[in-house]
Amino acid sequence: MIMNRLNSELRGHAVSYGLCTQWQGDWQNNKSQQELIGMYIRGIDFCIEHDYPTVEYIKGNFDRSLLHQNHIFVDEPVIGGDNGVYVLNGKCSGKLSFGKFTVVTLHLRHDSELTLEVEDCAKVFVSVYDRAKLHVRQSDVAKVYVYVHGGNCKVETDGNVMVRYKMNGD
Repeated sequence: MIMNRLNSELRGHAVSYGLCTQWQGDWQNNKSQQELIGMYIRGIDFCIEHDYPTVEYIKGNFDRSLLHQNHIFVDEPVIGGDNGVYVLNGKCSGKLSFGKFTVVTLHLRHDSELTLEVEDCAKVFVSVYDRAKLHVRQSDVAKVYVYVHGGNCKVETDGNVMVRYKMNGD
């Protein structure tokens, strides 16, 4: 089967960045946008390392409502509050609140700014990249773990928040 343009472009770029042979083999046929988004989330470390796909590419080639269903935001206000993986790309802004027994992984990238409120028994893991700014308010027995990648990020915390700094090469 001939790959459609979106699959062909994304696969080609990923291969040029060193996509492993297992993923290359799994990506022989066309994937739907939902399947491509699933691959993006599963391979988020690779995607962040290579800034792939770019903010402009995502905005120009993916259905915005499908991105939102998967907690992916690009250059826009953010909304949410349920379990899952969240990815904020570009210049996103807003406030996310998590409570009860919510478990969340959040990737805050580029020039995004976020206020994060975590309460009750929620557990949130946040990775902050590039020039992103994060303000965290923790209360109750909630757990918040923040991993800062790079020296240009800004993180402010209120409450019991574990912050770890990872500089390039760590």
